[in-house]
Amino acid sequence: MSRRFHLVTAAALLCGAAAGCLDAIAPGHGGARGASFGLIPVFEGATSGGIPGDVDLIRLTIHDPPTPDTTIDRSVAPGQDSITLTIPIVLNGARDLVVVQFQALRSSDSTVLYSGTDTVPVSAGQATSAPVVAAYVGPGKNILSISIVPSAAILQPGDTLSFQFRAVDSAGDSIVGMPGLFASRAPAVISVAASGLAKAIDTGSAYVVVTSGARSSIKDSARVTVTRGAQGIVSLALQPGFAMVQVGGNVTLAVTAKDANGNTVSATGVGFVSRSPGVASVGGTGLVSGVAAGTAVIVASAGAAADSMLVAVAANGSAVVSALASGRAFAQAKVGDTVAVLVTADLRAVPAQLLGSYNAMLIWNPAALRYVASDTVAGGFAGPTINADSAATGQLRFGSADPNGTAGQVALLQVTFVATASGSSPILIGLSDLSAAKTFTQLLPAAMLVSSSVTVR
Repeated sequence: MSRRFHLVTAAALLCGAAAGCLDAIAPGHGGARGASFGLIPVFEGATSGGIPGDVDLIRLTIHDPPTPDTTIDRSVAPGQDSITLTIPIVLNGARDLVVVQFQALRSSDSTVLYSGTDTVPVSAGQATSAPVVAAYVGPGKNILSISIVPSAAILQPGDTLSFQFRAVDSAGDSIVGMPGLFASRAPAVISVAASGLAKAIDTGSAYVVVTSGARSSIKDSARVTVTRGAQGIVSLALQPGFAMVQVGGNVTLAVTAKDANGNTVSATGVGFVSRSPGVASVGGTGLVSGVAAGTAVIVASAGAAADSMLVAVAANGSAVVSALASGRAFAQAKVGDTVAVLVTADLRAVPAQLLGSYNAMLIWNPAALRYVASDTVAGGFAGPTINADSAATGQLRFGSADPNGTAGQVALLQVTFVATASGSSPILIGLSDLSAAKTFTQLLPAAMLVSSSVTVR
């Protein structure tokens, strides 16, 4: 959400509902009288007035030759609603044109979220103001869709529920770090904080809406019913079902709880535990932290309801290759369901290398899962050569090479199955080659292989 952000100076400036004011005050130099000008940043994509909530640092750069550029950073404290920046400017006459670059940042990772540049006329002895459009340049610029989690809920008055969201870009990849703006359509029924934490106030129905901070036209909503006597928790679902972090890295888990009628209810009383705390620890809020290289199972439970996910903690220099069914390490399906397995290589812990080639084998239980097809993934690694001659016995071989290489996290192949009988099936991934492009470094010795399983009911 946004907060109001006003500046009041000796020169009165009017701020619009979607604008914050910054004054750059220029005392006279070289015989010129004092001059001042005000900036009115208009934040692209913001749905309410003021500075977007993720912004906590303002950076202003003044370009006014022959004077050297002047840059000032000023922190924005929580709840702060005014700021004044005093910058000396040498006027080259009674009237001068000054180029101003405005940036709004998230200081936790030094990400520039908004940026704008404008030319402002400054006159000696006069106070002027000018709007500057601060375009969104942070994560999510190419956002395609946003979805709220959970999509529906039933609460009792006094219950709290933390809403999350997932944003997807035009390549189908999840967007990390993009701000989302939460709001309630009926605050008398349910109130929602900037973080997405909602509280049921009174009985009734309401919609909780999340809007993309990158593009205000993209949004999603969840229907919330507040009633007395809601059912207890009978099932839990953890999101994500698998995560890769580096040693010292973190990921926050979200929990969806449902009652006996299949309705989403408040996930109150949920506890978390790590089966391997020496590899990954987990706090009471679901924050998982990487401790040492390896894999750890994280369990969430409330009464008799529980769910598990797997976290892989990668050491520096270790590539992670995973084969996950429906994005989960522990997946479930019903007979007749389609099961999609995505094979992915993650080189984020090997930032100096590009994936150049690989040879892989996938193994499963053909009595529970029937092979249907293999498909390359749009935006993924170069299309592989596929050998499905042994698919009837539960084996698939595939491999590919790209001399230019690909960095970061990249999809290798998607394999489609149909669940044919009750039982369980491992989804095992094996490698005989994992090489870097250009340097020809063999990445296989330090690689971490992550397999999964599917339970068919």
